[in-house]
Amino acid sequence: MGGKSSKAKNGGTDEPKKKGEEKEERKEEKARPDPSNFYAKNLQHATVCKAPGSLAGQQFVIRDCEDCDIFVCDNSSCVTVDGCVDCRIFFGAIDGSCFVRTSKNCKFVVACQQWRTRQCSDCDILLSSDTQPTIESSSNLRFGCYQAYYPELLAQFTAANLNVFHNEWSNMFDFTAAERNWTFLPAEVTVSSLLKPFPEEIKADLSRSVVPLTWGDRPNPPSEQRFFLVVNKDTPSVVALLDELVKSKLSIITIKIRQFSKGQATHLKQDVGDALTAQVEKDIAKHPTLGVVVASEQADIGEVLLALLQHSGDNGAVQRCWAVGGAPSLVEQLFSKQQDFGEW
Repeated sequence: MGGKSSKAKNGGTDEPKKKGEEKEERKEEKARPDPSNFYAKNLQHATVCKAPGSLAGQQFVIRDCEDCDIFVCDNSSCVTVDGCVDCRIFFGAIDGSCFVRTSKNCKFVVACQQWRTRQCSDCDILLSSDTQPTIESSSNLRFGCYQAYYPELLAQFTAANLNVFHNEWSNMFDFTAAERNWTFLPAEVTVSSLLKPFPEEIKADLSRSVVPLTWGDRPNPPSEQRFFLVVNKDTPSVVALLDELVKSKLSIITIKIRQFSKGQATHLKQDVGDALTAQVEKDIAKHPTLGVVVASEQADIGEVLLALLQHSGDNGAVQRCWAVGGAPSLVEQLFSKQQDFGEW
């Protein structure tokens, strides 16, 4: 007559869970992230802000939003943006692809490992991309160099495995290149030109940038150009130095970065000349080295540059030297990773 007891899921018994097990399960449920924290979908006329630390490197999805302001001020693993219209979107640092599809008349400020665009139109983008950006089946896209600063941003770049000195923003590849589907934004376009003000909880300072503003492959760069080396012994100090050059109305045409061996540093000294002191030569063999080309229409650019470098001082975090003439070709020659270094 007695009914059969139903078997519980835990181990096939109907024994009650122990208090410790229940407590552990509640702890796991509480720690499980809320999925809604990682997307913005079907929004209109809304402002979304993800503060530093809120994503912890997770992916983020934006879909079917219209006339929205979206600020993702944290590092994320990858991002997709689909079907957005008239939106203004910021991403701090993405450790993978930023894939934007079927969106139109949007403004983007994005730093990522790879930028991919498909079936988009009439969008403006300030970009930092670790690899060659790609566009496909898109029209009237305009690109410029990423610019942004808030206190946590440099650490977010590091967490996303992005190097602030390596930016392929202007090296575009168009899969449908039968027509010119993209162009450059005017050099004077800034973050403030594209986005509304950052929310107050993000302590943004748009007079600064962790990514140096570079001219890239824009046509008609300033005619007077010079080249100098910077040994990156401390990234914030180098960022501050390059930011000072930009504020002094010098254009940074390009930046190349490389780690040289001791033998390569010696060879580099032979190419650059006496400007490379023995101490700088030693530092080049220990730390990543930047080759920087700057330009200006001023005939005395060499004197201006030297004065700026001397004025900025050397606090032990930065070593530098500079050379005159043949700047772009010299940088490519010294920093090309495809170069045959022989017995270096």
